[in-house]
Amino acid sequence: MKRISLVSVLLVLSVLSQAQGLIQHATQTRQNNLPAWVQLMYAPDPDPGAVQAAYDAYYATHPFEKNTHTQYFKRWKRELGHDLVPKDPTQRAAYGQNLRDYLDATEALAASRAANWSCIGPIDWDHGSVVKSYAPGSAHVYTVEQAASNGNICFAGSANAGVWKSTDKGLNWTNVTKNMMVGSVIALEIDPIDPSIVWFGAEGKLYKTTNGGTTWNIVGDATFNGLSHSIRDIVLHPTNNLKLFLCSNQGLYRSDNGGTTFTQVQSGIWQEIEFKPGDPATVYAVKQTSNLTQFWRSTDNGSSFTQMTTGWPVPVSPDEQERTEIAVSPVAPNIVYALCTGAADGGSGLYGIYKSTDSGSSWTFQCCGTGPGGVPSPTNFNLMAWDDGGQDDGGQYYYDLALAVDPTDANKVNVCGVNRWVSTDGGVTFTCPSKWSHSSKVNYVHADIHDVRFYGSEIWLAGDGGIFYSTDAGATFNRRMFGIAGTDFWGFGVGGWTGSQVMLGGAYHNGTMLKDNNVYTNGWVCTDGGDGVRGFVHPQYDRRALSDYGYKTLSGDRNVANGNTAWSKQPNGSYITGESSELAWHPNLVNTAYLGNGTELWRTDDNGTSFVQVHDFGEKVTSIEVAYSDPNTIYACTYLGWWDLKKVWRSTDAGTTWTNITPSSAQLNGNTWVPYDIAVSGTDPQTIWLVRTSQYGDYPNHDGYVAYKSTNGGTSWTNITTTSLNGEWPTNITHQLGSNGEVYIGTRRAVFRRNDAAPTWTLWNAGLPARIFSTRLLINYKEGKIRNGTDRSVWESSLETPAAPLANFAADKRTVTCLAPVVQFWDNSALSGNSPTWSWSFPGGSPSTSTSRSPLVTYNTPGQYTVSLTVTDANGSSTKTFPAFITFSSSGISTPVSANAEDQVVTPAGWTLENPDALDTWSNVSVTGADGNATRAWRMDYYYYNAPGQVDRLVTPVITLAGSAGSRLRFHHAYKGYGATYTDGLRVEISTNCGANWTQLYYAEALALGTTTTGTSPWAPTAANQWLLHDIDLSAYDGQQVVFRFTGVNDYGDRLYLDNINVVNNGVRLALKVMLEGPYDNLTGRMRDGLRTAGLIPNTEPFTALGFTQAGDGGGETLLNGVTNITGDNAIVDWVLVELRNTSTPSTIVATRAALVQRDGDVVAEDGVSPIALLAPAGSYQVAVRHRNHLGVMTSVPLTLSGSTVSLDLTLNSAVTYGTNARKDISGVQTLWTGNVARDGQLLYTGAGNDRDPILQAIGGVVPTNSIVGYRMEDTNLDGVVKYTGSDNDRDIILQNIGGTVPTNTRLQQLP
Repeated sequence: MKRISLVSVLLVLSVLSQAQGLIQHATQTRQNNLPAWVQLMYAPDPDPGAVQAAYDAYYATHPFEKNTHTQYFKRWKRELGHDLVPKDPTQRAAYGQNLRDYLDATEALAASRAANWSCIGPIDWDHGSVVKSYAPGSAHVYTVEQAASNGNICFAGSANAGVWKSTDKGLNWTNVTKNMMVGSVIALEIDPIDPSIVWFGAEGKLYKTTNGGTTWNIVGDATFNGLSHSIRDIVLHPTNNLKLFLCSNQGLYRSDNGGTTFTQVQSGIWQEIEFKPGDPATVYAVKQTSNLTQFWRSTDNGSSFTQMTTGWPVPVSPDEQERTEIAVSPVAPNIVYALCTGAADGGSGLYGIYKSTDSGSSWTFQCCGTGPGGVPSPTNFNLMAWDDGGQDDGGQYYYDLALAVDPTDANKVNVCGVNRWVSTDGGVTFTCPSKWSHSSKVNYVHADIHDVRFYGSEIWLAGDGGIFYSTDAGATFNRRMFGIAGTDFWGFGVGGWTGSQVMLGGAYHNGTMLKDNNVYTNGWVCTDGGDGVRGFVHPQYDRRALSDYGYKTLSGDRNVANGNTAWSKQPNGSYITGESSELAWHPNLVNTAYLGNGTELWRTDDNGTSFVQVHDFGEKVTSIEVAYSDPNTIYACTYLGWWDLKKVWRSTDAGTTWTNITPSSAQLNGNTWVPYDIAVSGTDPQTIWLVRTSQYGDYPNHDGYVAYKSTNGGTSWTNITTTSLNGEWPTNITHQLGSNGEVYIGTRRAVFRRNDAAPTWTLWNAGLPARIFSTRLLINYKEGKIRNGTDRSVWESSLETPAAPLANFAADKRTVTCLAPVVQFWDNSALSGNSPTWSWSFPGGSPSTSTSRSPLVTYNTPGQYTVSLTVTDANGSSTKTFPAFITFSSSGISTPVSANAEDQVVTPAGWTLENPDALDTWSNVSVTGADGNATRAWRMDYYYYNAPGQVDRLVTPVITLAGSAGSRLRFHHAYKGYGATYTDGLRVEISTNCGANWTQLYYAEALALGTTTTGTSPWAPTAANQWLLHDIDLSAYDGQQVVFRFTGVNDYGDRLYLDNINVVNNGVRLALKVMLEGPYDNLTGRMRDGLRTAGLIPNTEPFTALGFTQAGDGGGETLLNGVTNITGDNAIVDWVLVELRNTSTPSTIVATRAALVQRDGDVVAEDGVSPIALLAPAGSYQVAVRHRNHLGVMTSVPLTLSGSTVSLDLTLNSAVTYGTNARKDISGVQTLWTGNVARDGQLLYTGAGNDRDPILQAIGGVVPTNSIVGYRMEDTNLDGVVKYTGSDNDRDIILQNIGGTVPTNTRLQQLP
C-alpha cells in the first residue's frame, strides 16, 4: 500500500489522539467542590505525578466511586503512554526524518520477508456463549458510516486502530490505514455520490482517498495544514461533493474544491455540523466557548453563519454546558434536536434535550425535569449516566455522546451516552431499551456510544465495544465488526506448552478477552467487565487463568460457565506503563509463583490460595523475573512515584536478602524516574537485560540510553542501545530461552530484536500495523512463535531463529509423605512441537523411567531422590538433572498443632480439603468466637447447600505424637439445628496408617449436634456460649504418627462451624543427650550405627520384654516407618529407656519412655526427630537413662520439667550424676559403661552370674572364635556381631571396665 505524502510528517506535532474531552473538562475546575486531584488533572499542562499522588491520597481516606472524573483519569493516563510525537525539542525537530526513516524501513522489511506478523484476534467475540461478560465487546470504534450510493460499502473510524472498510455491509472489515501512523479517528465522511472518495481526520490532519482507501493523502492548503487540528466532524454538501465542511478545534472550515483549499468560516472550537434536510443552503453548527456551547446557522450554503440564541441554554458559572450533539430528520425538515450535556442545578450529565421547530431560530426545553440539569429523580432522568432508570448523577458525556432522529418519524429520538435511550414523543420522555450491562437482551449494545446513524430502518451504532447494527429500527441489534482488530490490551497472558492456544488479557473498555483453543465462535469471548488490566495463564494448568475478576477454571465448552477459584492476592495492575507487576512462576514448582502487591513481594506455594510475604521494598513492585536456571535468583523492579527514582533489585537466596543493582544516573544519562522491564537468560541467572519503559510515549529523550545488559547479575552494566532505537519508547522485553542471547523489545509502535551474534537492534515489524502499542511479548515455544498483545489485538510471528531446546521441569511438590506419595511432573522446557520427545529418569520412584510429557511418579520409601529429564526436538537435545529433587519425609509435624482459621485460608499449610462434588464445601468466615470476640472459623453452609449425604472433609497433615505423652485433641464446634429431621452431622476421625483406615473419635448429628437453639437461619454464632469445646484423650496413640479428618455430613439443615483445632502434648518434654560406650568412636566423637546398618534394631522397644519397669504411659513404643533409613549424625544407634524418678524417693519410677539414641548422642522419639515426652505433671524429677547392656545413670539433682522442652546433656562432665563414677570418661566425653550382659546392674568378669560366660555360650560355648549376628544382650559394642575373641570382641571391654587386671573386681550401676 502506498503511504501518505511524507512532506506532511513534519507537521504532525503534539496531538492527543483521543483528547476530545480535554476542552470540556478544563472548565470543570470552576466547580470548587471537586477533589484536589480532579482540579490538578483539569489544570493546564497537568503534572501526572502530582495528580497520581493527590488521587492516591484522596482515595486513601475516601471510598472509591466510579464517576466522570475517575473514568477520565483512566483515559488520560492511557493517553500519556500512547502519545508518539516527542516533547523534547531536539527530538521533535528530528521527528519528521525519524518517522520517514521508520516508515521506509517498515515498508522495506515487509517487502523482503516471507514470514510476517499476522493477527490472531480478537476480531469479534462469541456473543452466544454463556461465558460472555455482562457487557461484552472487543473493539473501540468512534464512528461508522454507510455509503449513500452503495449500502454495502461502509467505513469506520476506531479509537486506536485507524480506519476500516467493509464491502459487504459490515459483515467483514479490512484495515485501510494499516501502514499509516494513524490511531484515533473520530470523524470520517463518505462521498454521497462516489463511495471511493472518503475523508477522515487524524493526527492533526485531514486525509482523503479517491480509490476506496488503497491510498491516502493529506489534503488542504498550507495555511490549513500549518495548524494541528482535532477534527470532530466532517460533512459533505448533499448535492455538491466538492463542498466540504469540517469542525475542528481551530475553527469551522469550508472547502469548495474537494479539500484542495479551505476557508476558515469561523474561528474557535467547533463540534458538530448538520444540513437542513431538503435545503442544503441551510447549515447548522455547534461551537464551544468558555463554559457553554452555541448554535449557529447559515442560510447561504455555509458562506456565513449567525448565532441563534432564542431559547438556547446559557449556563451561569459554576454551571457549564460544554458539549452538544444536534440531529435532524428529513420527514420534518424544520425540526432540529439538540442533546446538551454539562452540569447545572446540583446535577451533572444531561443538561437538557432541546427542540427547535423553526430551523433553529428558537429552542424549547423538552427533557428532563423542569429545567437544565438538576439532581436525578423519578421526574428528572439523567440520560448520560449508567443507570437505565436515569437515577444516577454524572456520566461520561464529555466522551460518549451521540444523537439521531428516525428519518421516518421525527418524534422518535435516539439519545446515546453510556446507554441508548429512545423517545417516541419528540424528546419529552425517554426509556432505555437495554442497559449497557444487559448483554442477554436482543437489543444489547455496549456501553459508551459515540455514533448513531439511521439509514432508513437500519441503525448503525459505534461505541467502546464495537459496531452494532439493526434492521428493525432498534428492536434488535447484532454485531457488525468481524475483522476489526481493535482490542486494546492492558494485560496479556498466554499458556504454556499444552495451553499455547489459551490466551487471556484485560482490555480497555472490554473487560477481559479470552481465547481457549477453538472453543469460542470467532475464536474469542469477552468475559468479566470494566477495563481489565491483568491477564495471566498458568504455564502448566492450561485450564487456569488469572484476570482482574479472579482465578478462572476454564470449562472448555462455550455452553458451560467457567469456574472461579481462590486467588487471594492480585498483582499490581495499572493503566500506567511500567507500574504493573508481573506474575512470575517458579520454573520447578508448579504451584509456586511470585507477584508484587503494593510495596511487597509475595509468594504462593498453593497456586494462589494463600500467600507469604517475601519482602517489603517500601516501593511498589513491578517487573519480576525468577531465573529459569536457578529459581533462588530473583530480580524485581520497584516504582515509588511518578518522578521518583526507579530501582532494580537482585536476590540470590529466594528473596531473603536483596541487593540494589540499579544502573547509576551517569550510566542512564539521567531521567532516573523512568521505570524498567527485565529479562533473564535461560542458562545463566547472572545474565540479564534491562529496558527502560517510560510512562510517557513521547518523553523523555533517552536516545542512546534505552537498553542494558549485565553478565554479573547487575553488579555492572553495559549499554547495548544502538541508534536504531532512537525515537523509540519501549514497553517490554522478552528473551528467547535456549537462544544465543535473542532478545525482543516491544515499543509504542513496533518490535525490535538482537542477539549476541548480531548485537545491533533491528526493526522486526513486518506485517504489523505501522502504529501499534506492544503491551506484552510472550514466546510460544511449542509452535515456534512470538506473540504480541497490543492495543490492536494479538499478533504472532514465527521466531527469527529457531533455538535448540533448553530442558527444565516442574513438579507439584518436592516433599512427599505417606499421605501424598505421588508427584506430578511436567516438562517445563523451551521445546519445539516439531518432533518432541521426553526421556525421564526417576531412581527410587515408580515408574523409574517415562517418555510422557507429564508423568505421575510414586515414592514409597523415605529418602532423597534425583530426577533427570532429556528433551529432544527437531533443533537438538538438552538434559536437566536435579540431585535430591524429591524428599520422602517419614516424619510428621510435632505437637502442639494449632489451626484456628485466623490466617483466612481454608486449608492451613499441609492440610487438604476433600470436596468430592466440587461444589460448596468448608469455607473460612468471620464469626463471633468461643471467647465471645470476633474471630474466624470454618463453616459448612448446609442452609444453602442442598446435597444430602454429601461429605466434605478437612484433613490434617501427618502429625507425629512420637514426642508427645498424654496427647489430646481439642476443638470447638457451633451449630443450631434446623429441625430433628435435618440430620447434618460432624464426624471426627483418626488414622494411624496414613488414611488407609479410620477410627471414629466423635460423631453427632441433627439436634444432638446443636450447641444452641437461639438465632435465625441461616445461622451464625453470636455469643461464646453457643460454642461447644471437645477434649478427646489421644494417649492411646502416643508415639505414633496420626492423621485427623473433620467431616461435615450434609442434610440441608443449617450452618455448621468449626474452630480452635489443637493437638497438644500433655506431658513434660526433654531434649536429652547421652553416649553409649560400646559403639562410641573416640576418633569421630560419634557412635557407630552397626545395628542399624545390619537391619537389627527391633521395631518395638525391647525393655518391656526384658523386665524393665514401665510407668506412666511408657512401654510398647514402636519405630515409625523410615526412621532406620536416616543416615549421618542422626542415624539411629539403639533403643534407650528414659525414666523420671521421684525426687524424695529416687527409687520410685514415675514415668518412662523408650526412645532412640542417635550417633551424635541425641535421644529422640519414635519418629527419629522429636524430643521425647513423658506422661507426668510439670515439676521436678530425677532423670535416669537405662540401656539393655550398659549401666544406667541418673542425675544427682532434680531437674524441673514442663511442657516446654528442657535440655539435659549427660555427655558433659558438668552434668553431675548420682553415685560415684557412674559414667566412663573417654577423652572428656562421658559415656555409659558397657558390658552388663546379665542385666543385673553390675559388671562381673568371673564368678557366678558374670557377664563374660554368656558371650561364649551365645557363640556355641565350645569354639571361642565363632561369632553370631543378631540383636543380642551379649553384643556389648553394639556392632550386631557377638564375638568372644579377636578384634572388636565383646568380652575384653568387660575386663577393662572392672579395672583391667583383677578379674574378680566388679563395677556397680549407680542407681538407687
